[in-house]
Amino acid sequence: MIIDSKHIAEDFPEDYPSEEENHDEVEETPVSTASGGSLLERIKALALPIIERESCRLYSLEFVSGSRGKGRTLRLYIDRVDGAVSLEDCANVSRGLNLILDVDDAVPGEAYVLEVSSPGLEKPLKEKWHFESALNERVHLKTNESINGQKAFTGKLVSVADEGFVLELDNGDEVKVSWDIVHKGKLIYDFGQNQNTKKNANKKNTNKKNKNKKNKNKNKKR
Repeated sequence: MIIDSKHIAEDFPEDYPSEEENHDEVEETPVSTASGGSLLERIKALALPIIERESCRLYSLEFVSGSRGKGRTLRLYIDRVDGAVSLEDCANVSRGLNLILDVDDAVPGEAYVLEVSSPGLEKPLKEKWHFESALNERVHLKTNESINGQKAFTGKLVSVADEGFVLELDNGDEVKVSWDIVHKGKLIYDFGQNQNTKKNANKKNTNKKNKNKKNKNKNKKR
């Protein structure tokens, strides 16, 4: 039974904290069910037609419980190939999935919260196609095993293959990582660079306006 549903479209203000700042992570664990992975596969099968109807795609989904096993949350992340996910997209998917999950009684056990949102600017990288879509972008990665004495890496994702992928680190070295030792990864969004791009665009627009004013004044004098 769904006790609540939430839909969130990520919209980041200009003063959004950079990657260097620390953030407290909520401690969550995957919900253990008798059906295991097949439950997520069933939810995925029910969700896909609803998500595709909104011209979106399923980025990832997870079923987790809070600290000490309190509260269960079924969380779906959706995105668009052609642009950003809107609040309306999330709301429509949430409503459609809410109804079908209740009617189908797809999720056994106690009540849970359904959340539908975008994966955000710093998208988590979990599946191979996530990494493929992040080619030539900066990513942060943690591994379960040490590579050259370390388990955390930041660099440019330069290639993806069936056996793993290659990162070009900030010092120019390349690291080959196999899929079986990946713990977690995420895309790095350069907030500073994008803010500078916006400022430069605003400066260009201001210069154009000033130039147009000068031309108008010249024409008036003539």
